[in-house]
Amino acid sequence: MNSIDKDAQSIKYTNRYKLICLDLDGTLLNSKHVISAPTLRILRRAERQGIKIAIVTGRAAYDAKAYAKMISDSTYYIGSNGAIVGRTSDDKIIKETALTCRHLNELLDVSDKVGLKPILFTEDYSYIMVSGIF
Repeated sequence: MNSIDKDAQSIKYTNRYKLICLDLDGTLLNSKHVISAPTLRILRRAERQGIKIAIVTGRAAYDAKAYAKMISDSTYYIGSNGAIVGRTSDDKIIKETALTCRHLNELLDVSDKVGLKPILFTEDYSYIMVSGIF
């Protein structure tokens, strides 16, 4: 049982709350990496009462979006460490911050020098460098 489930009985919705932002791992998701039924009921009730729900995670945006859609078609999401902000109601990307080519090349050079394998995220995919190729 996650912390949201434990506190479900004590939550009282008032119009003083406008937005609930939730991380995924260790917060919204249970030990099986799913959103529990009681948690979904609580979040959907909050949305019906006018409170916006947003998934906010360092995970790739497509993961954030998938979990947001599990809550409802009006849930927002912020993924890829804040690089992509979107809403599920119309599949619109509200804000996207991409690396410049110069910064990307600098990161790739540093990664190569220290022996790291970079992972690049787009809205829909993850790319892992293997033998210098994505």
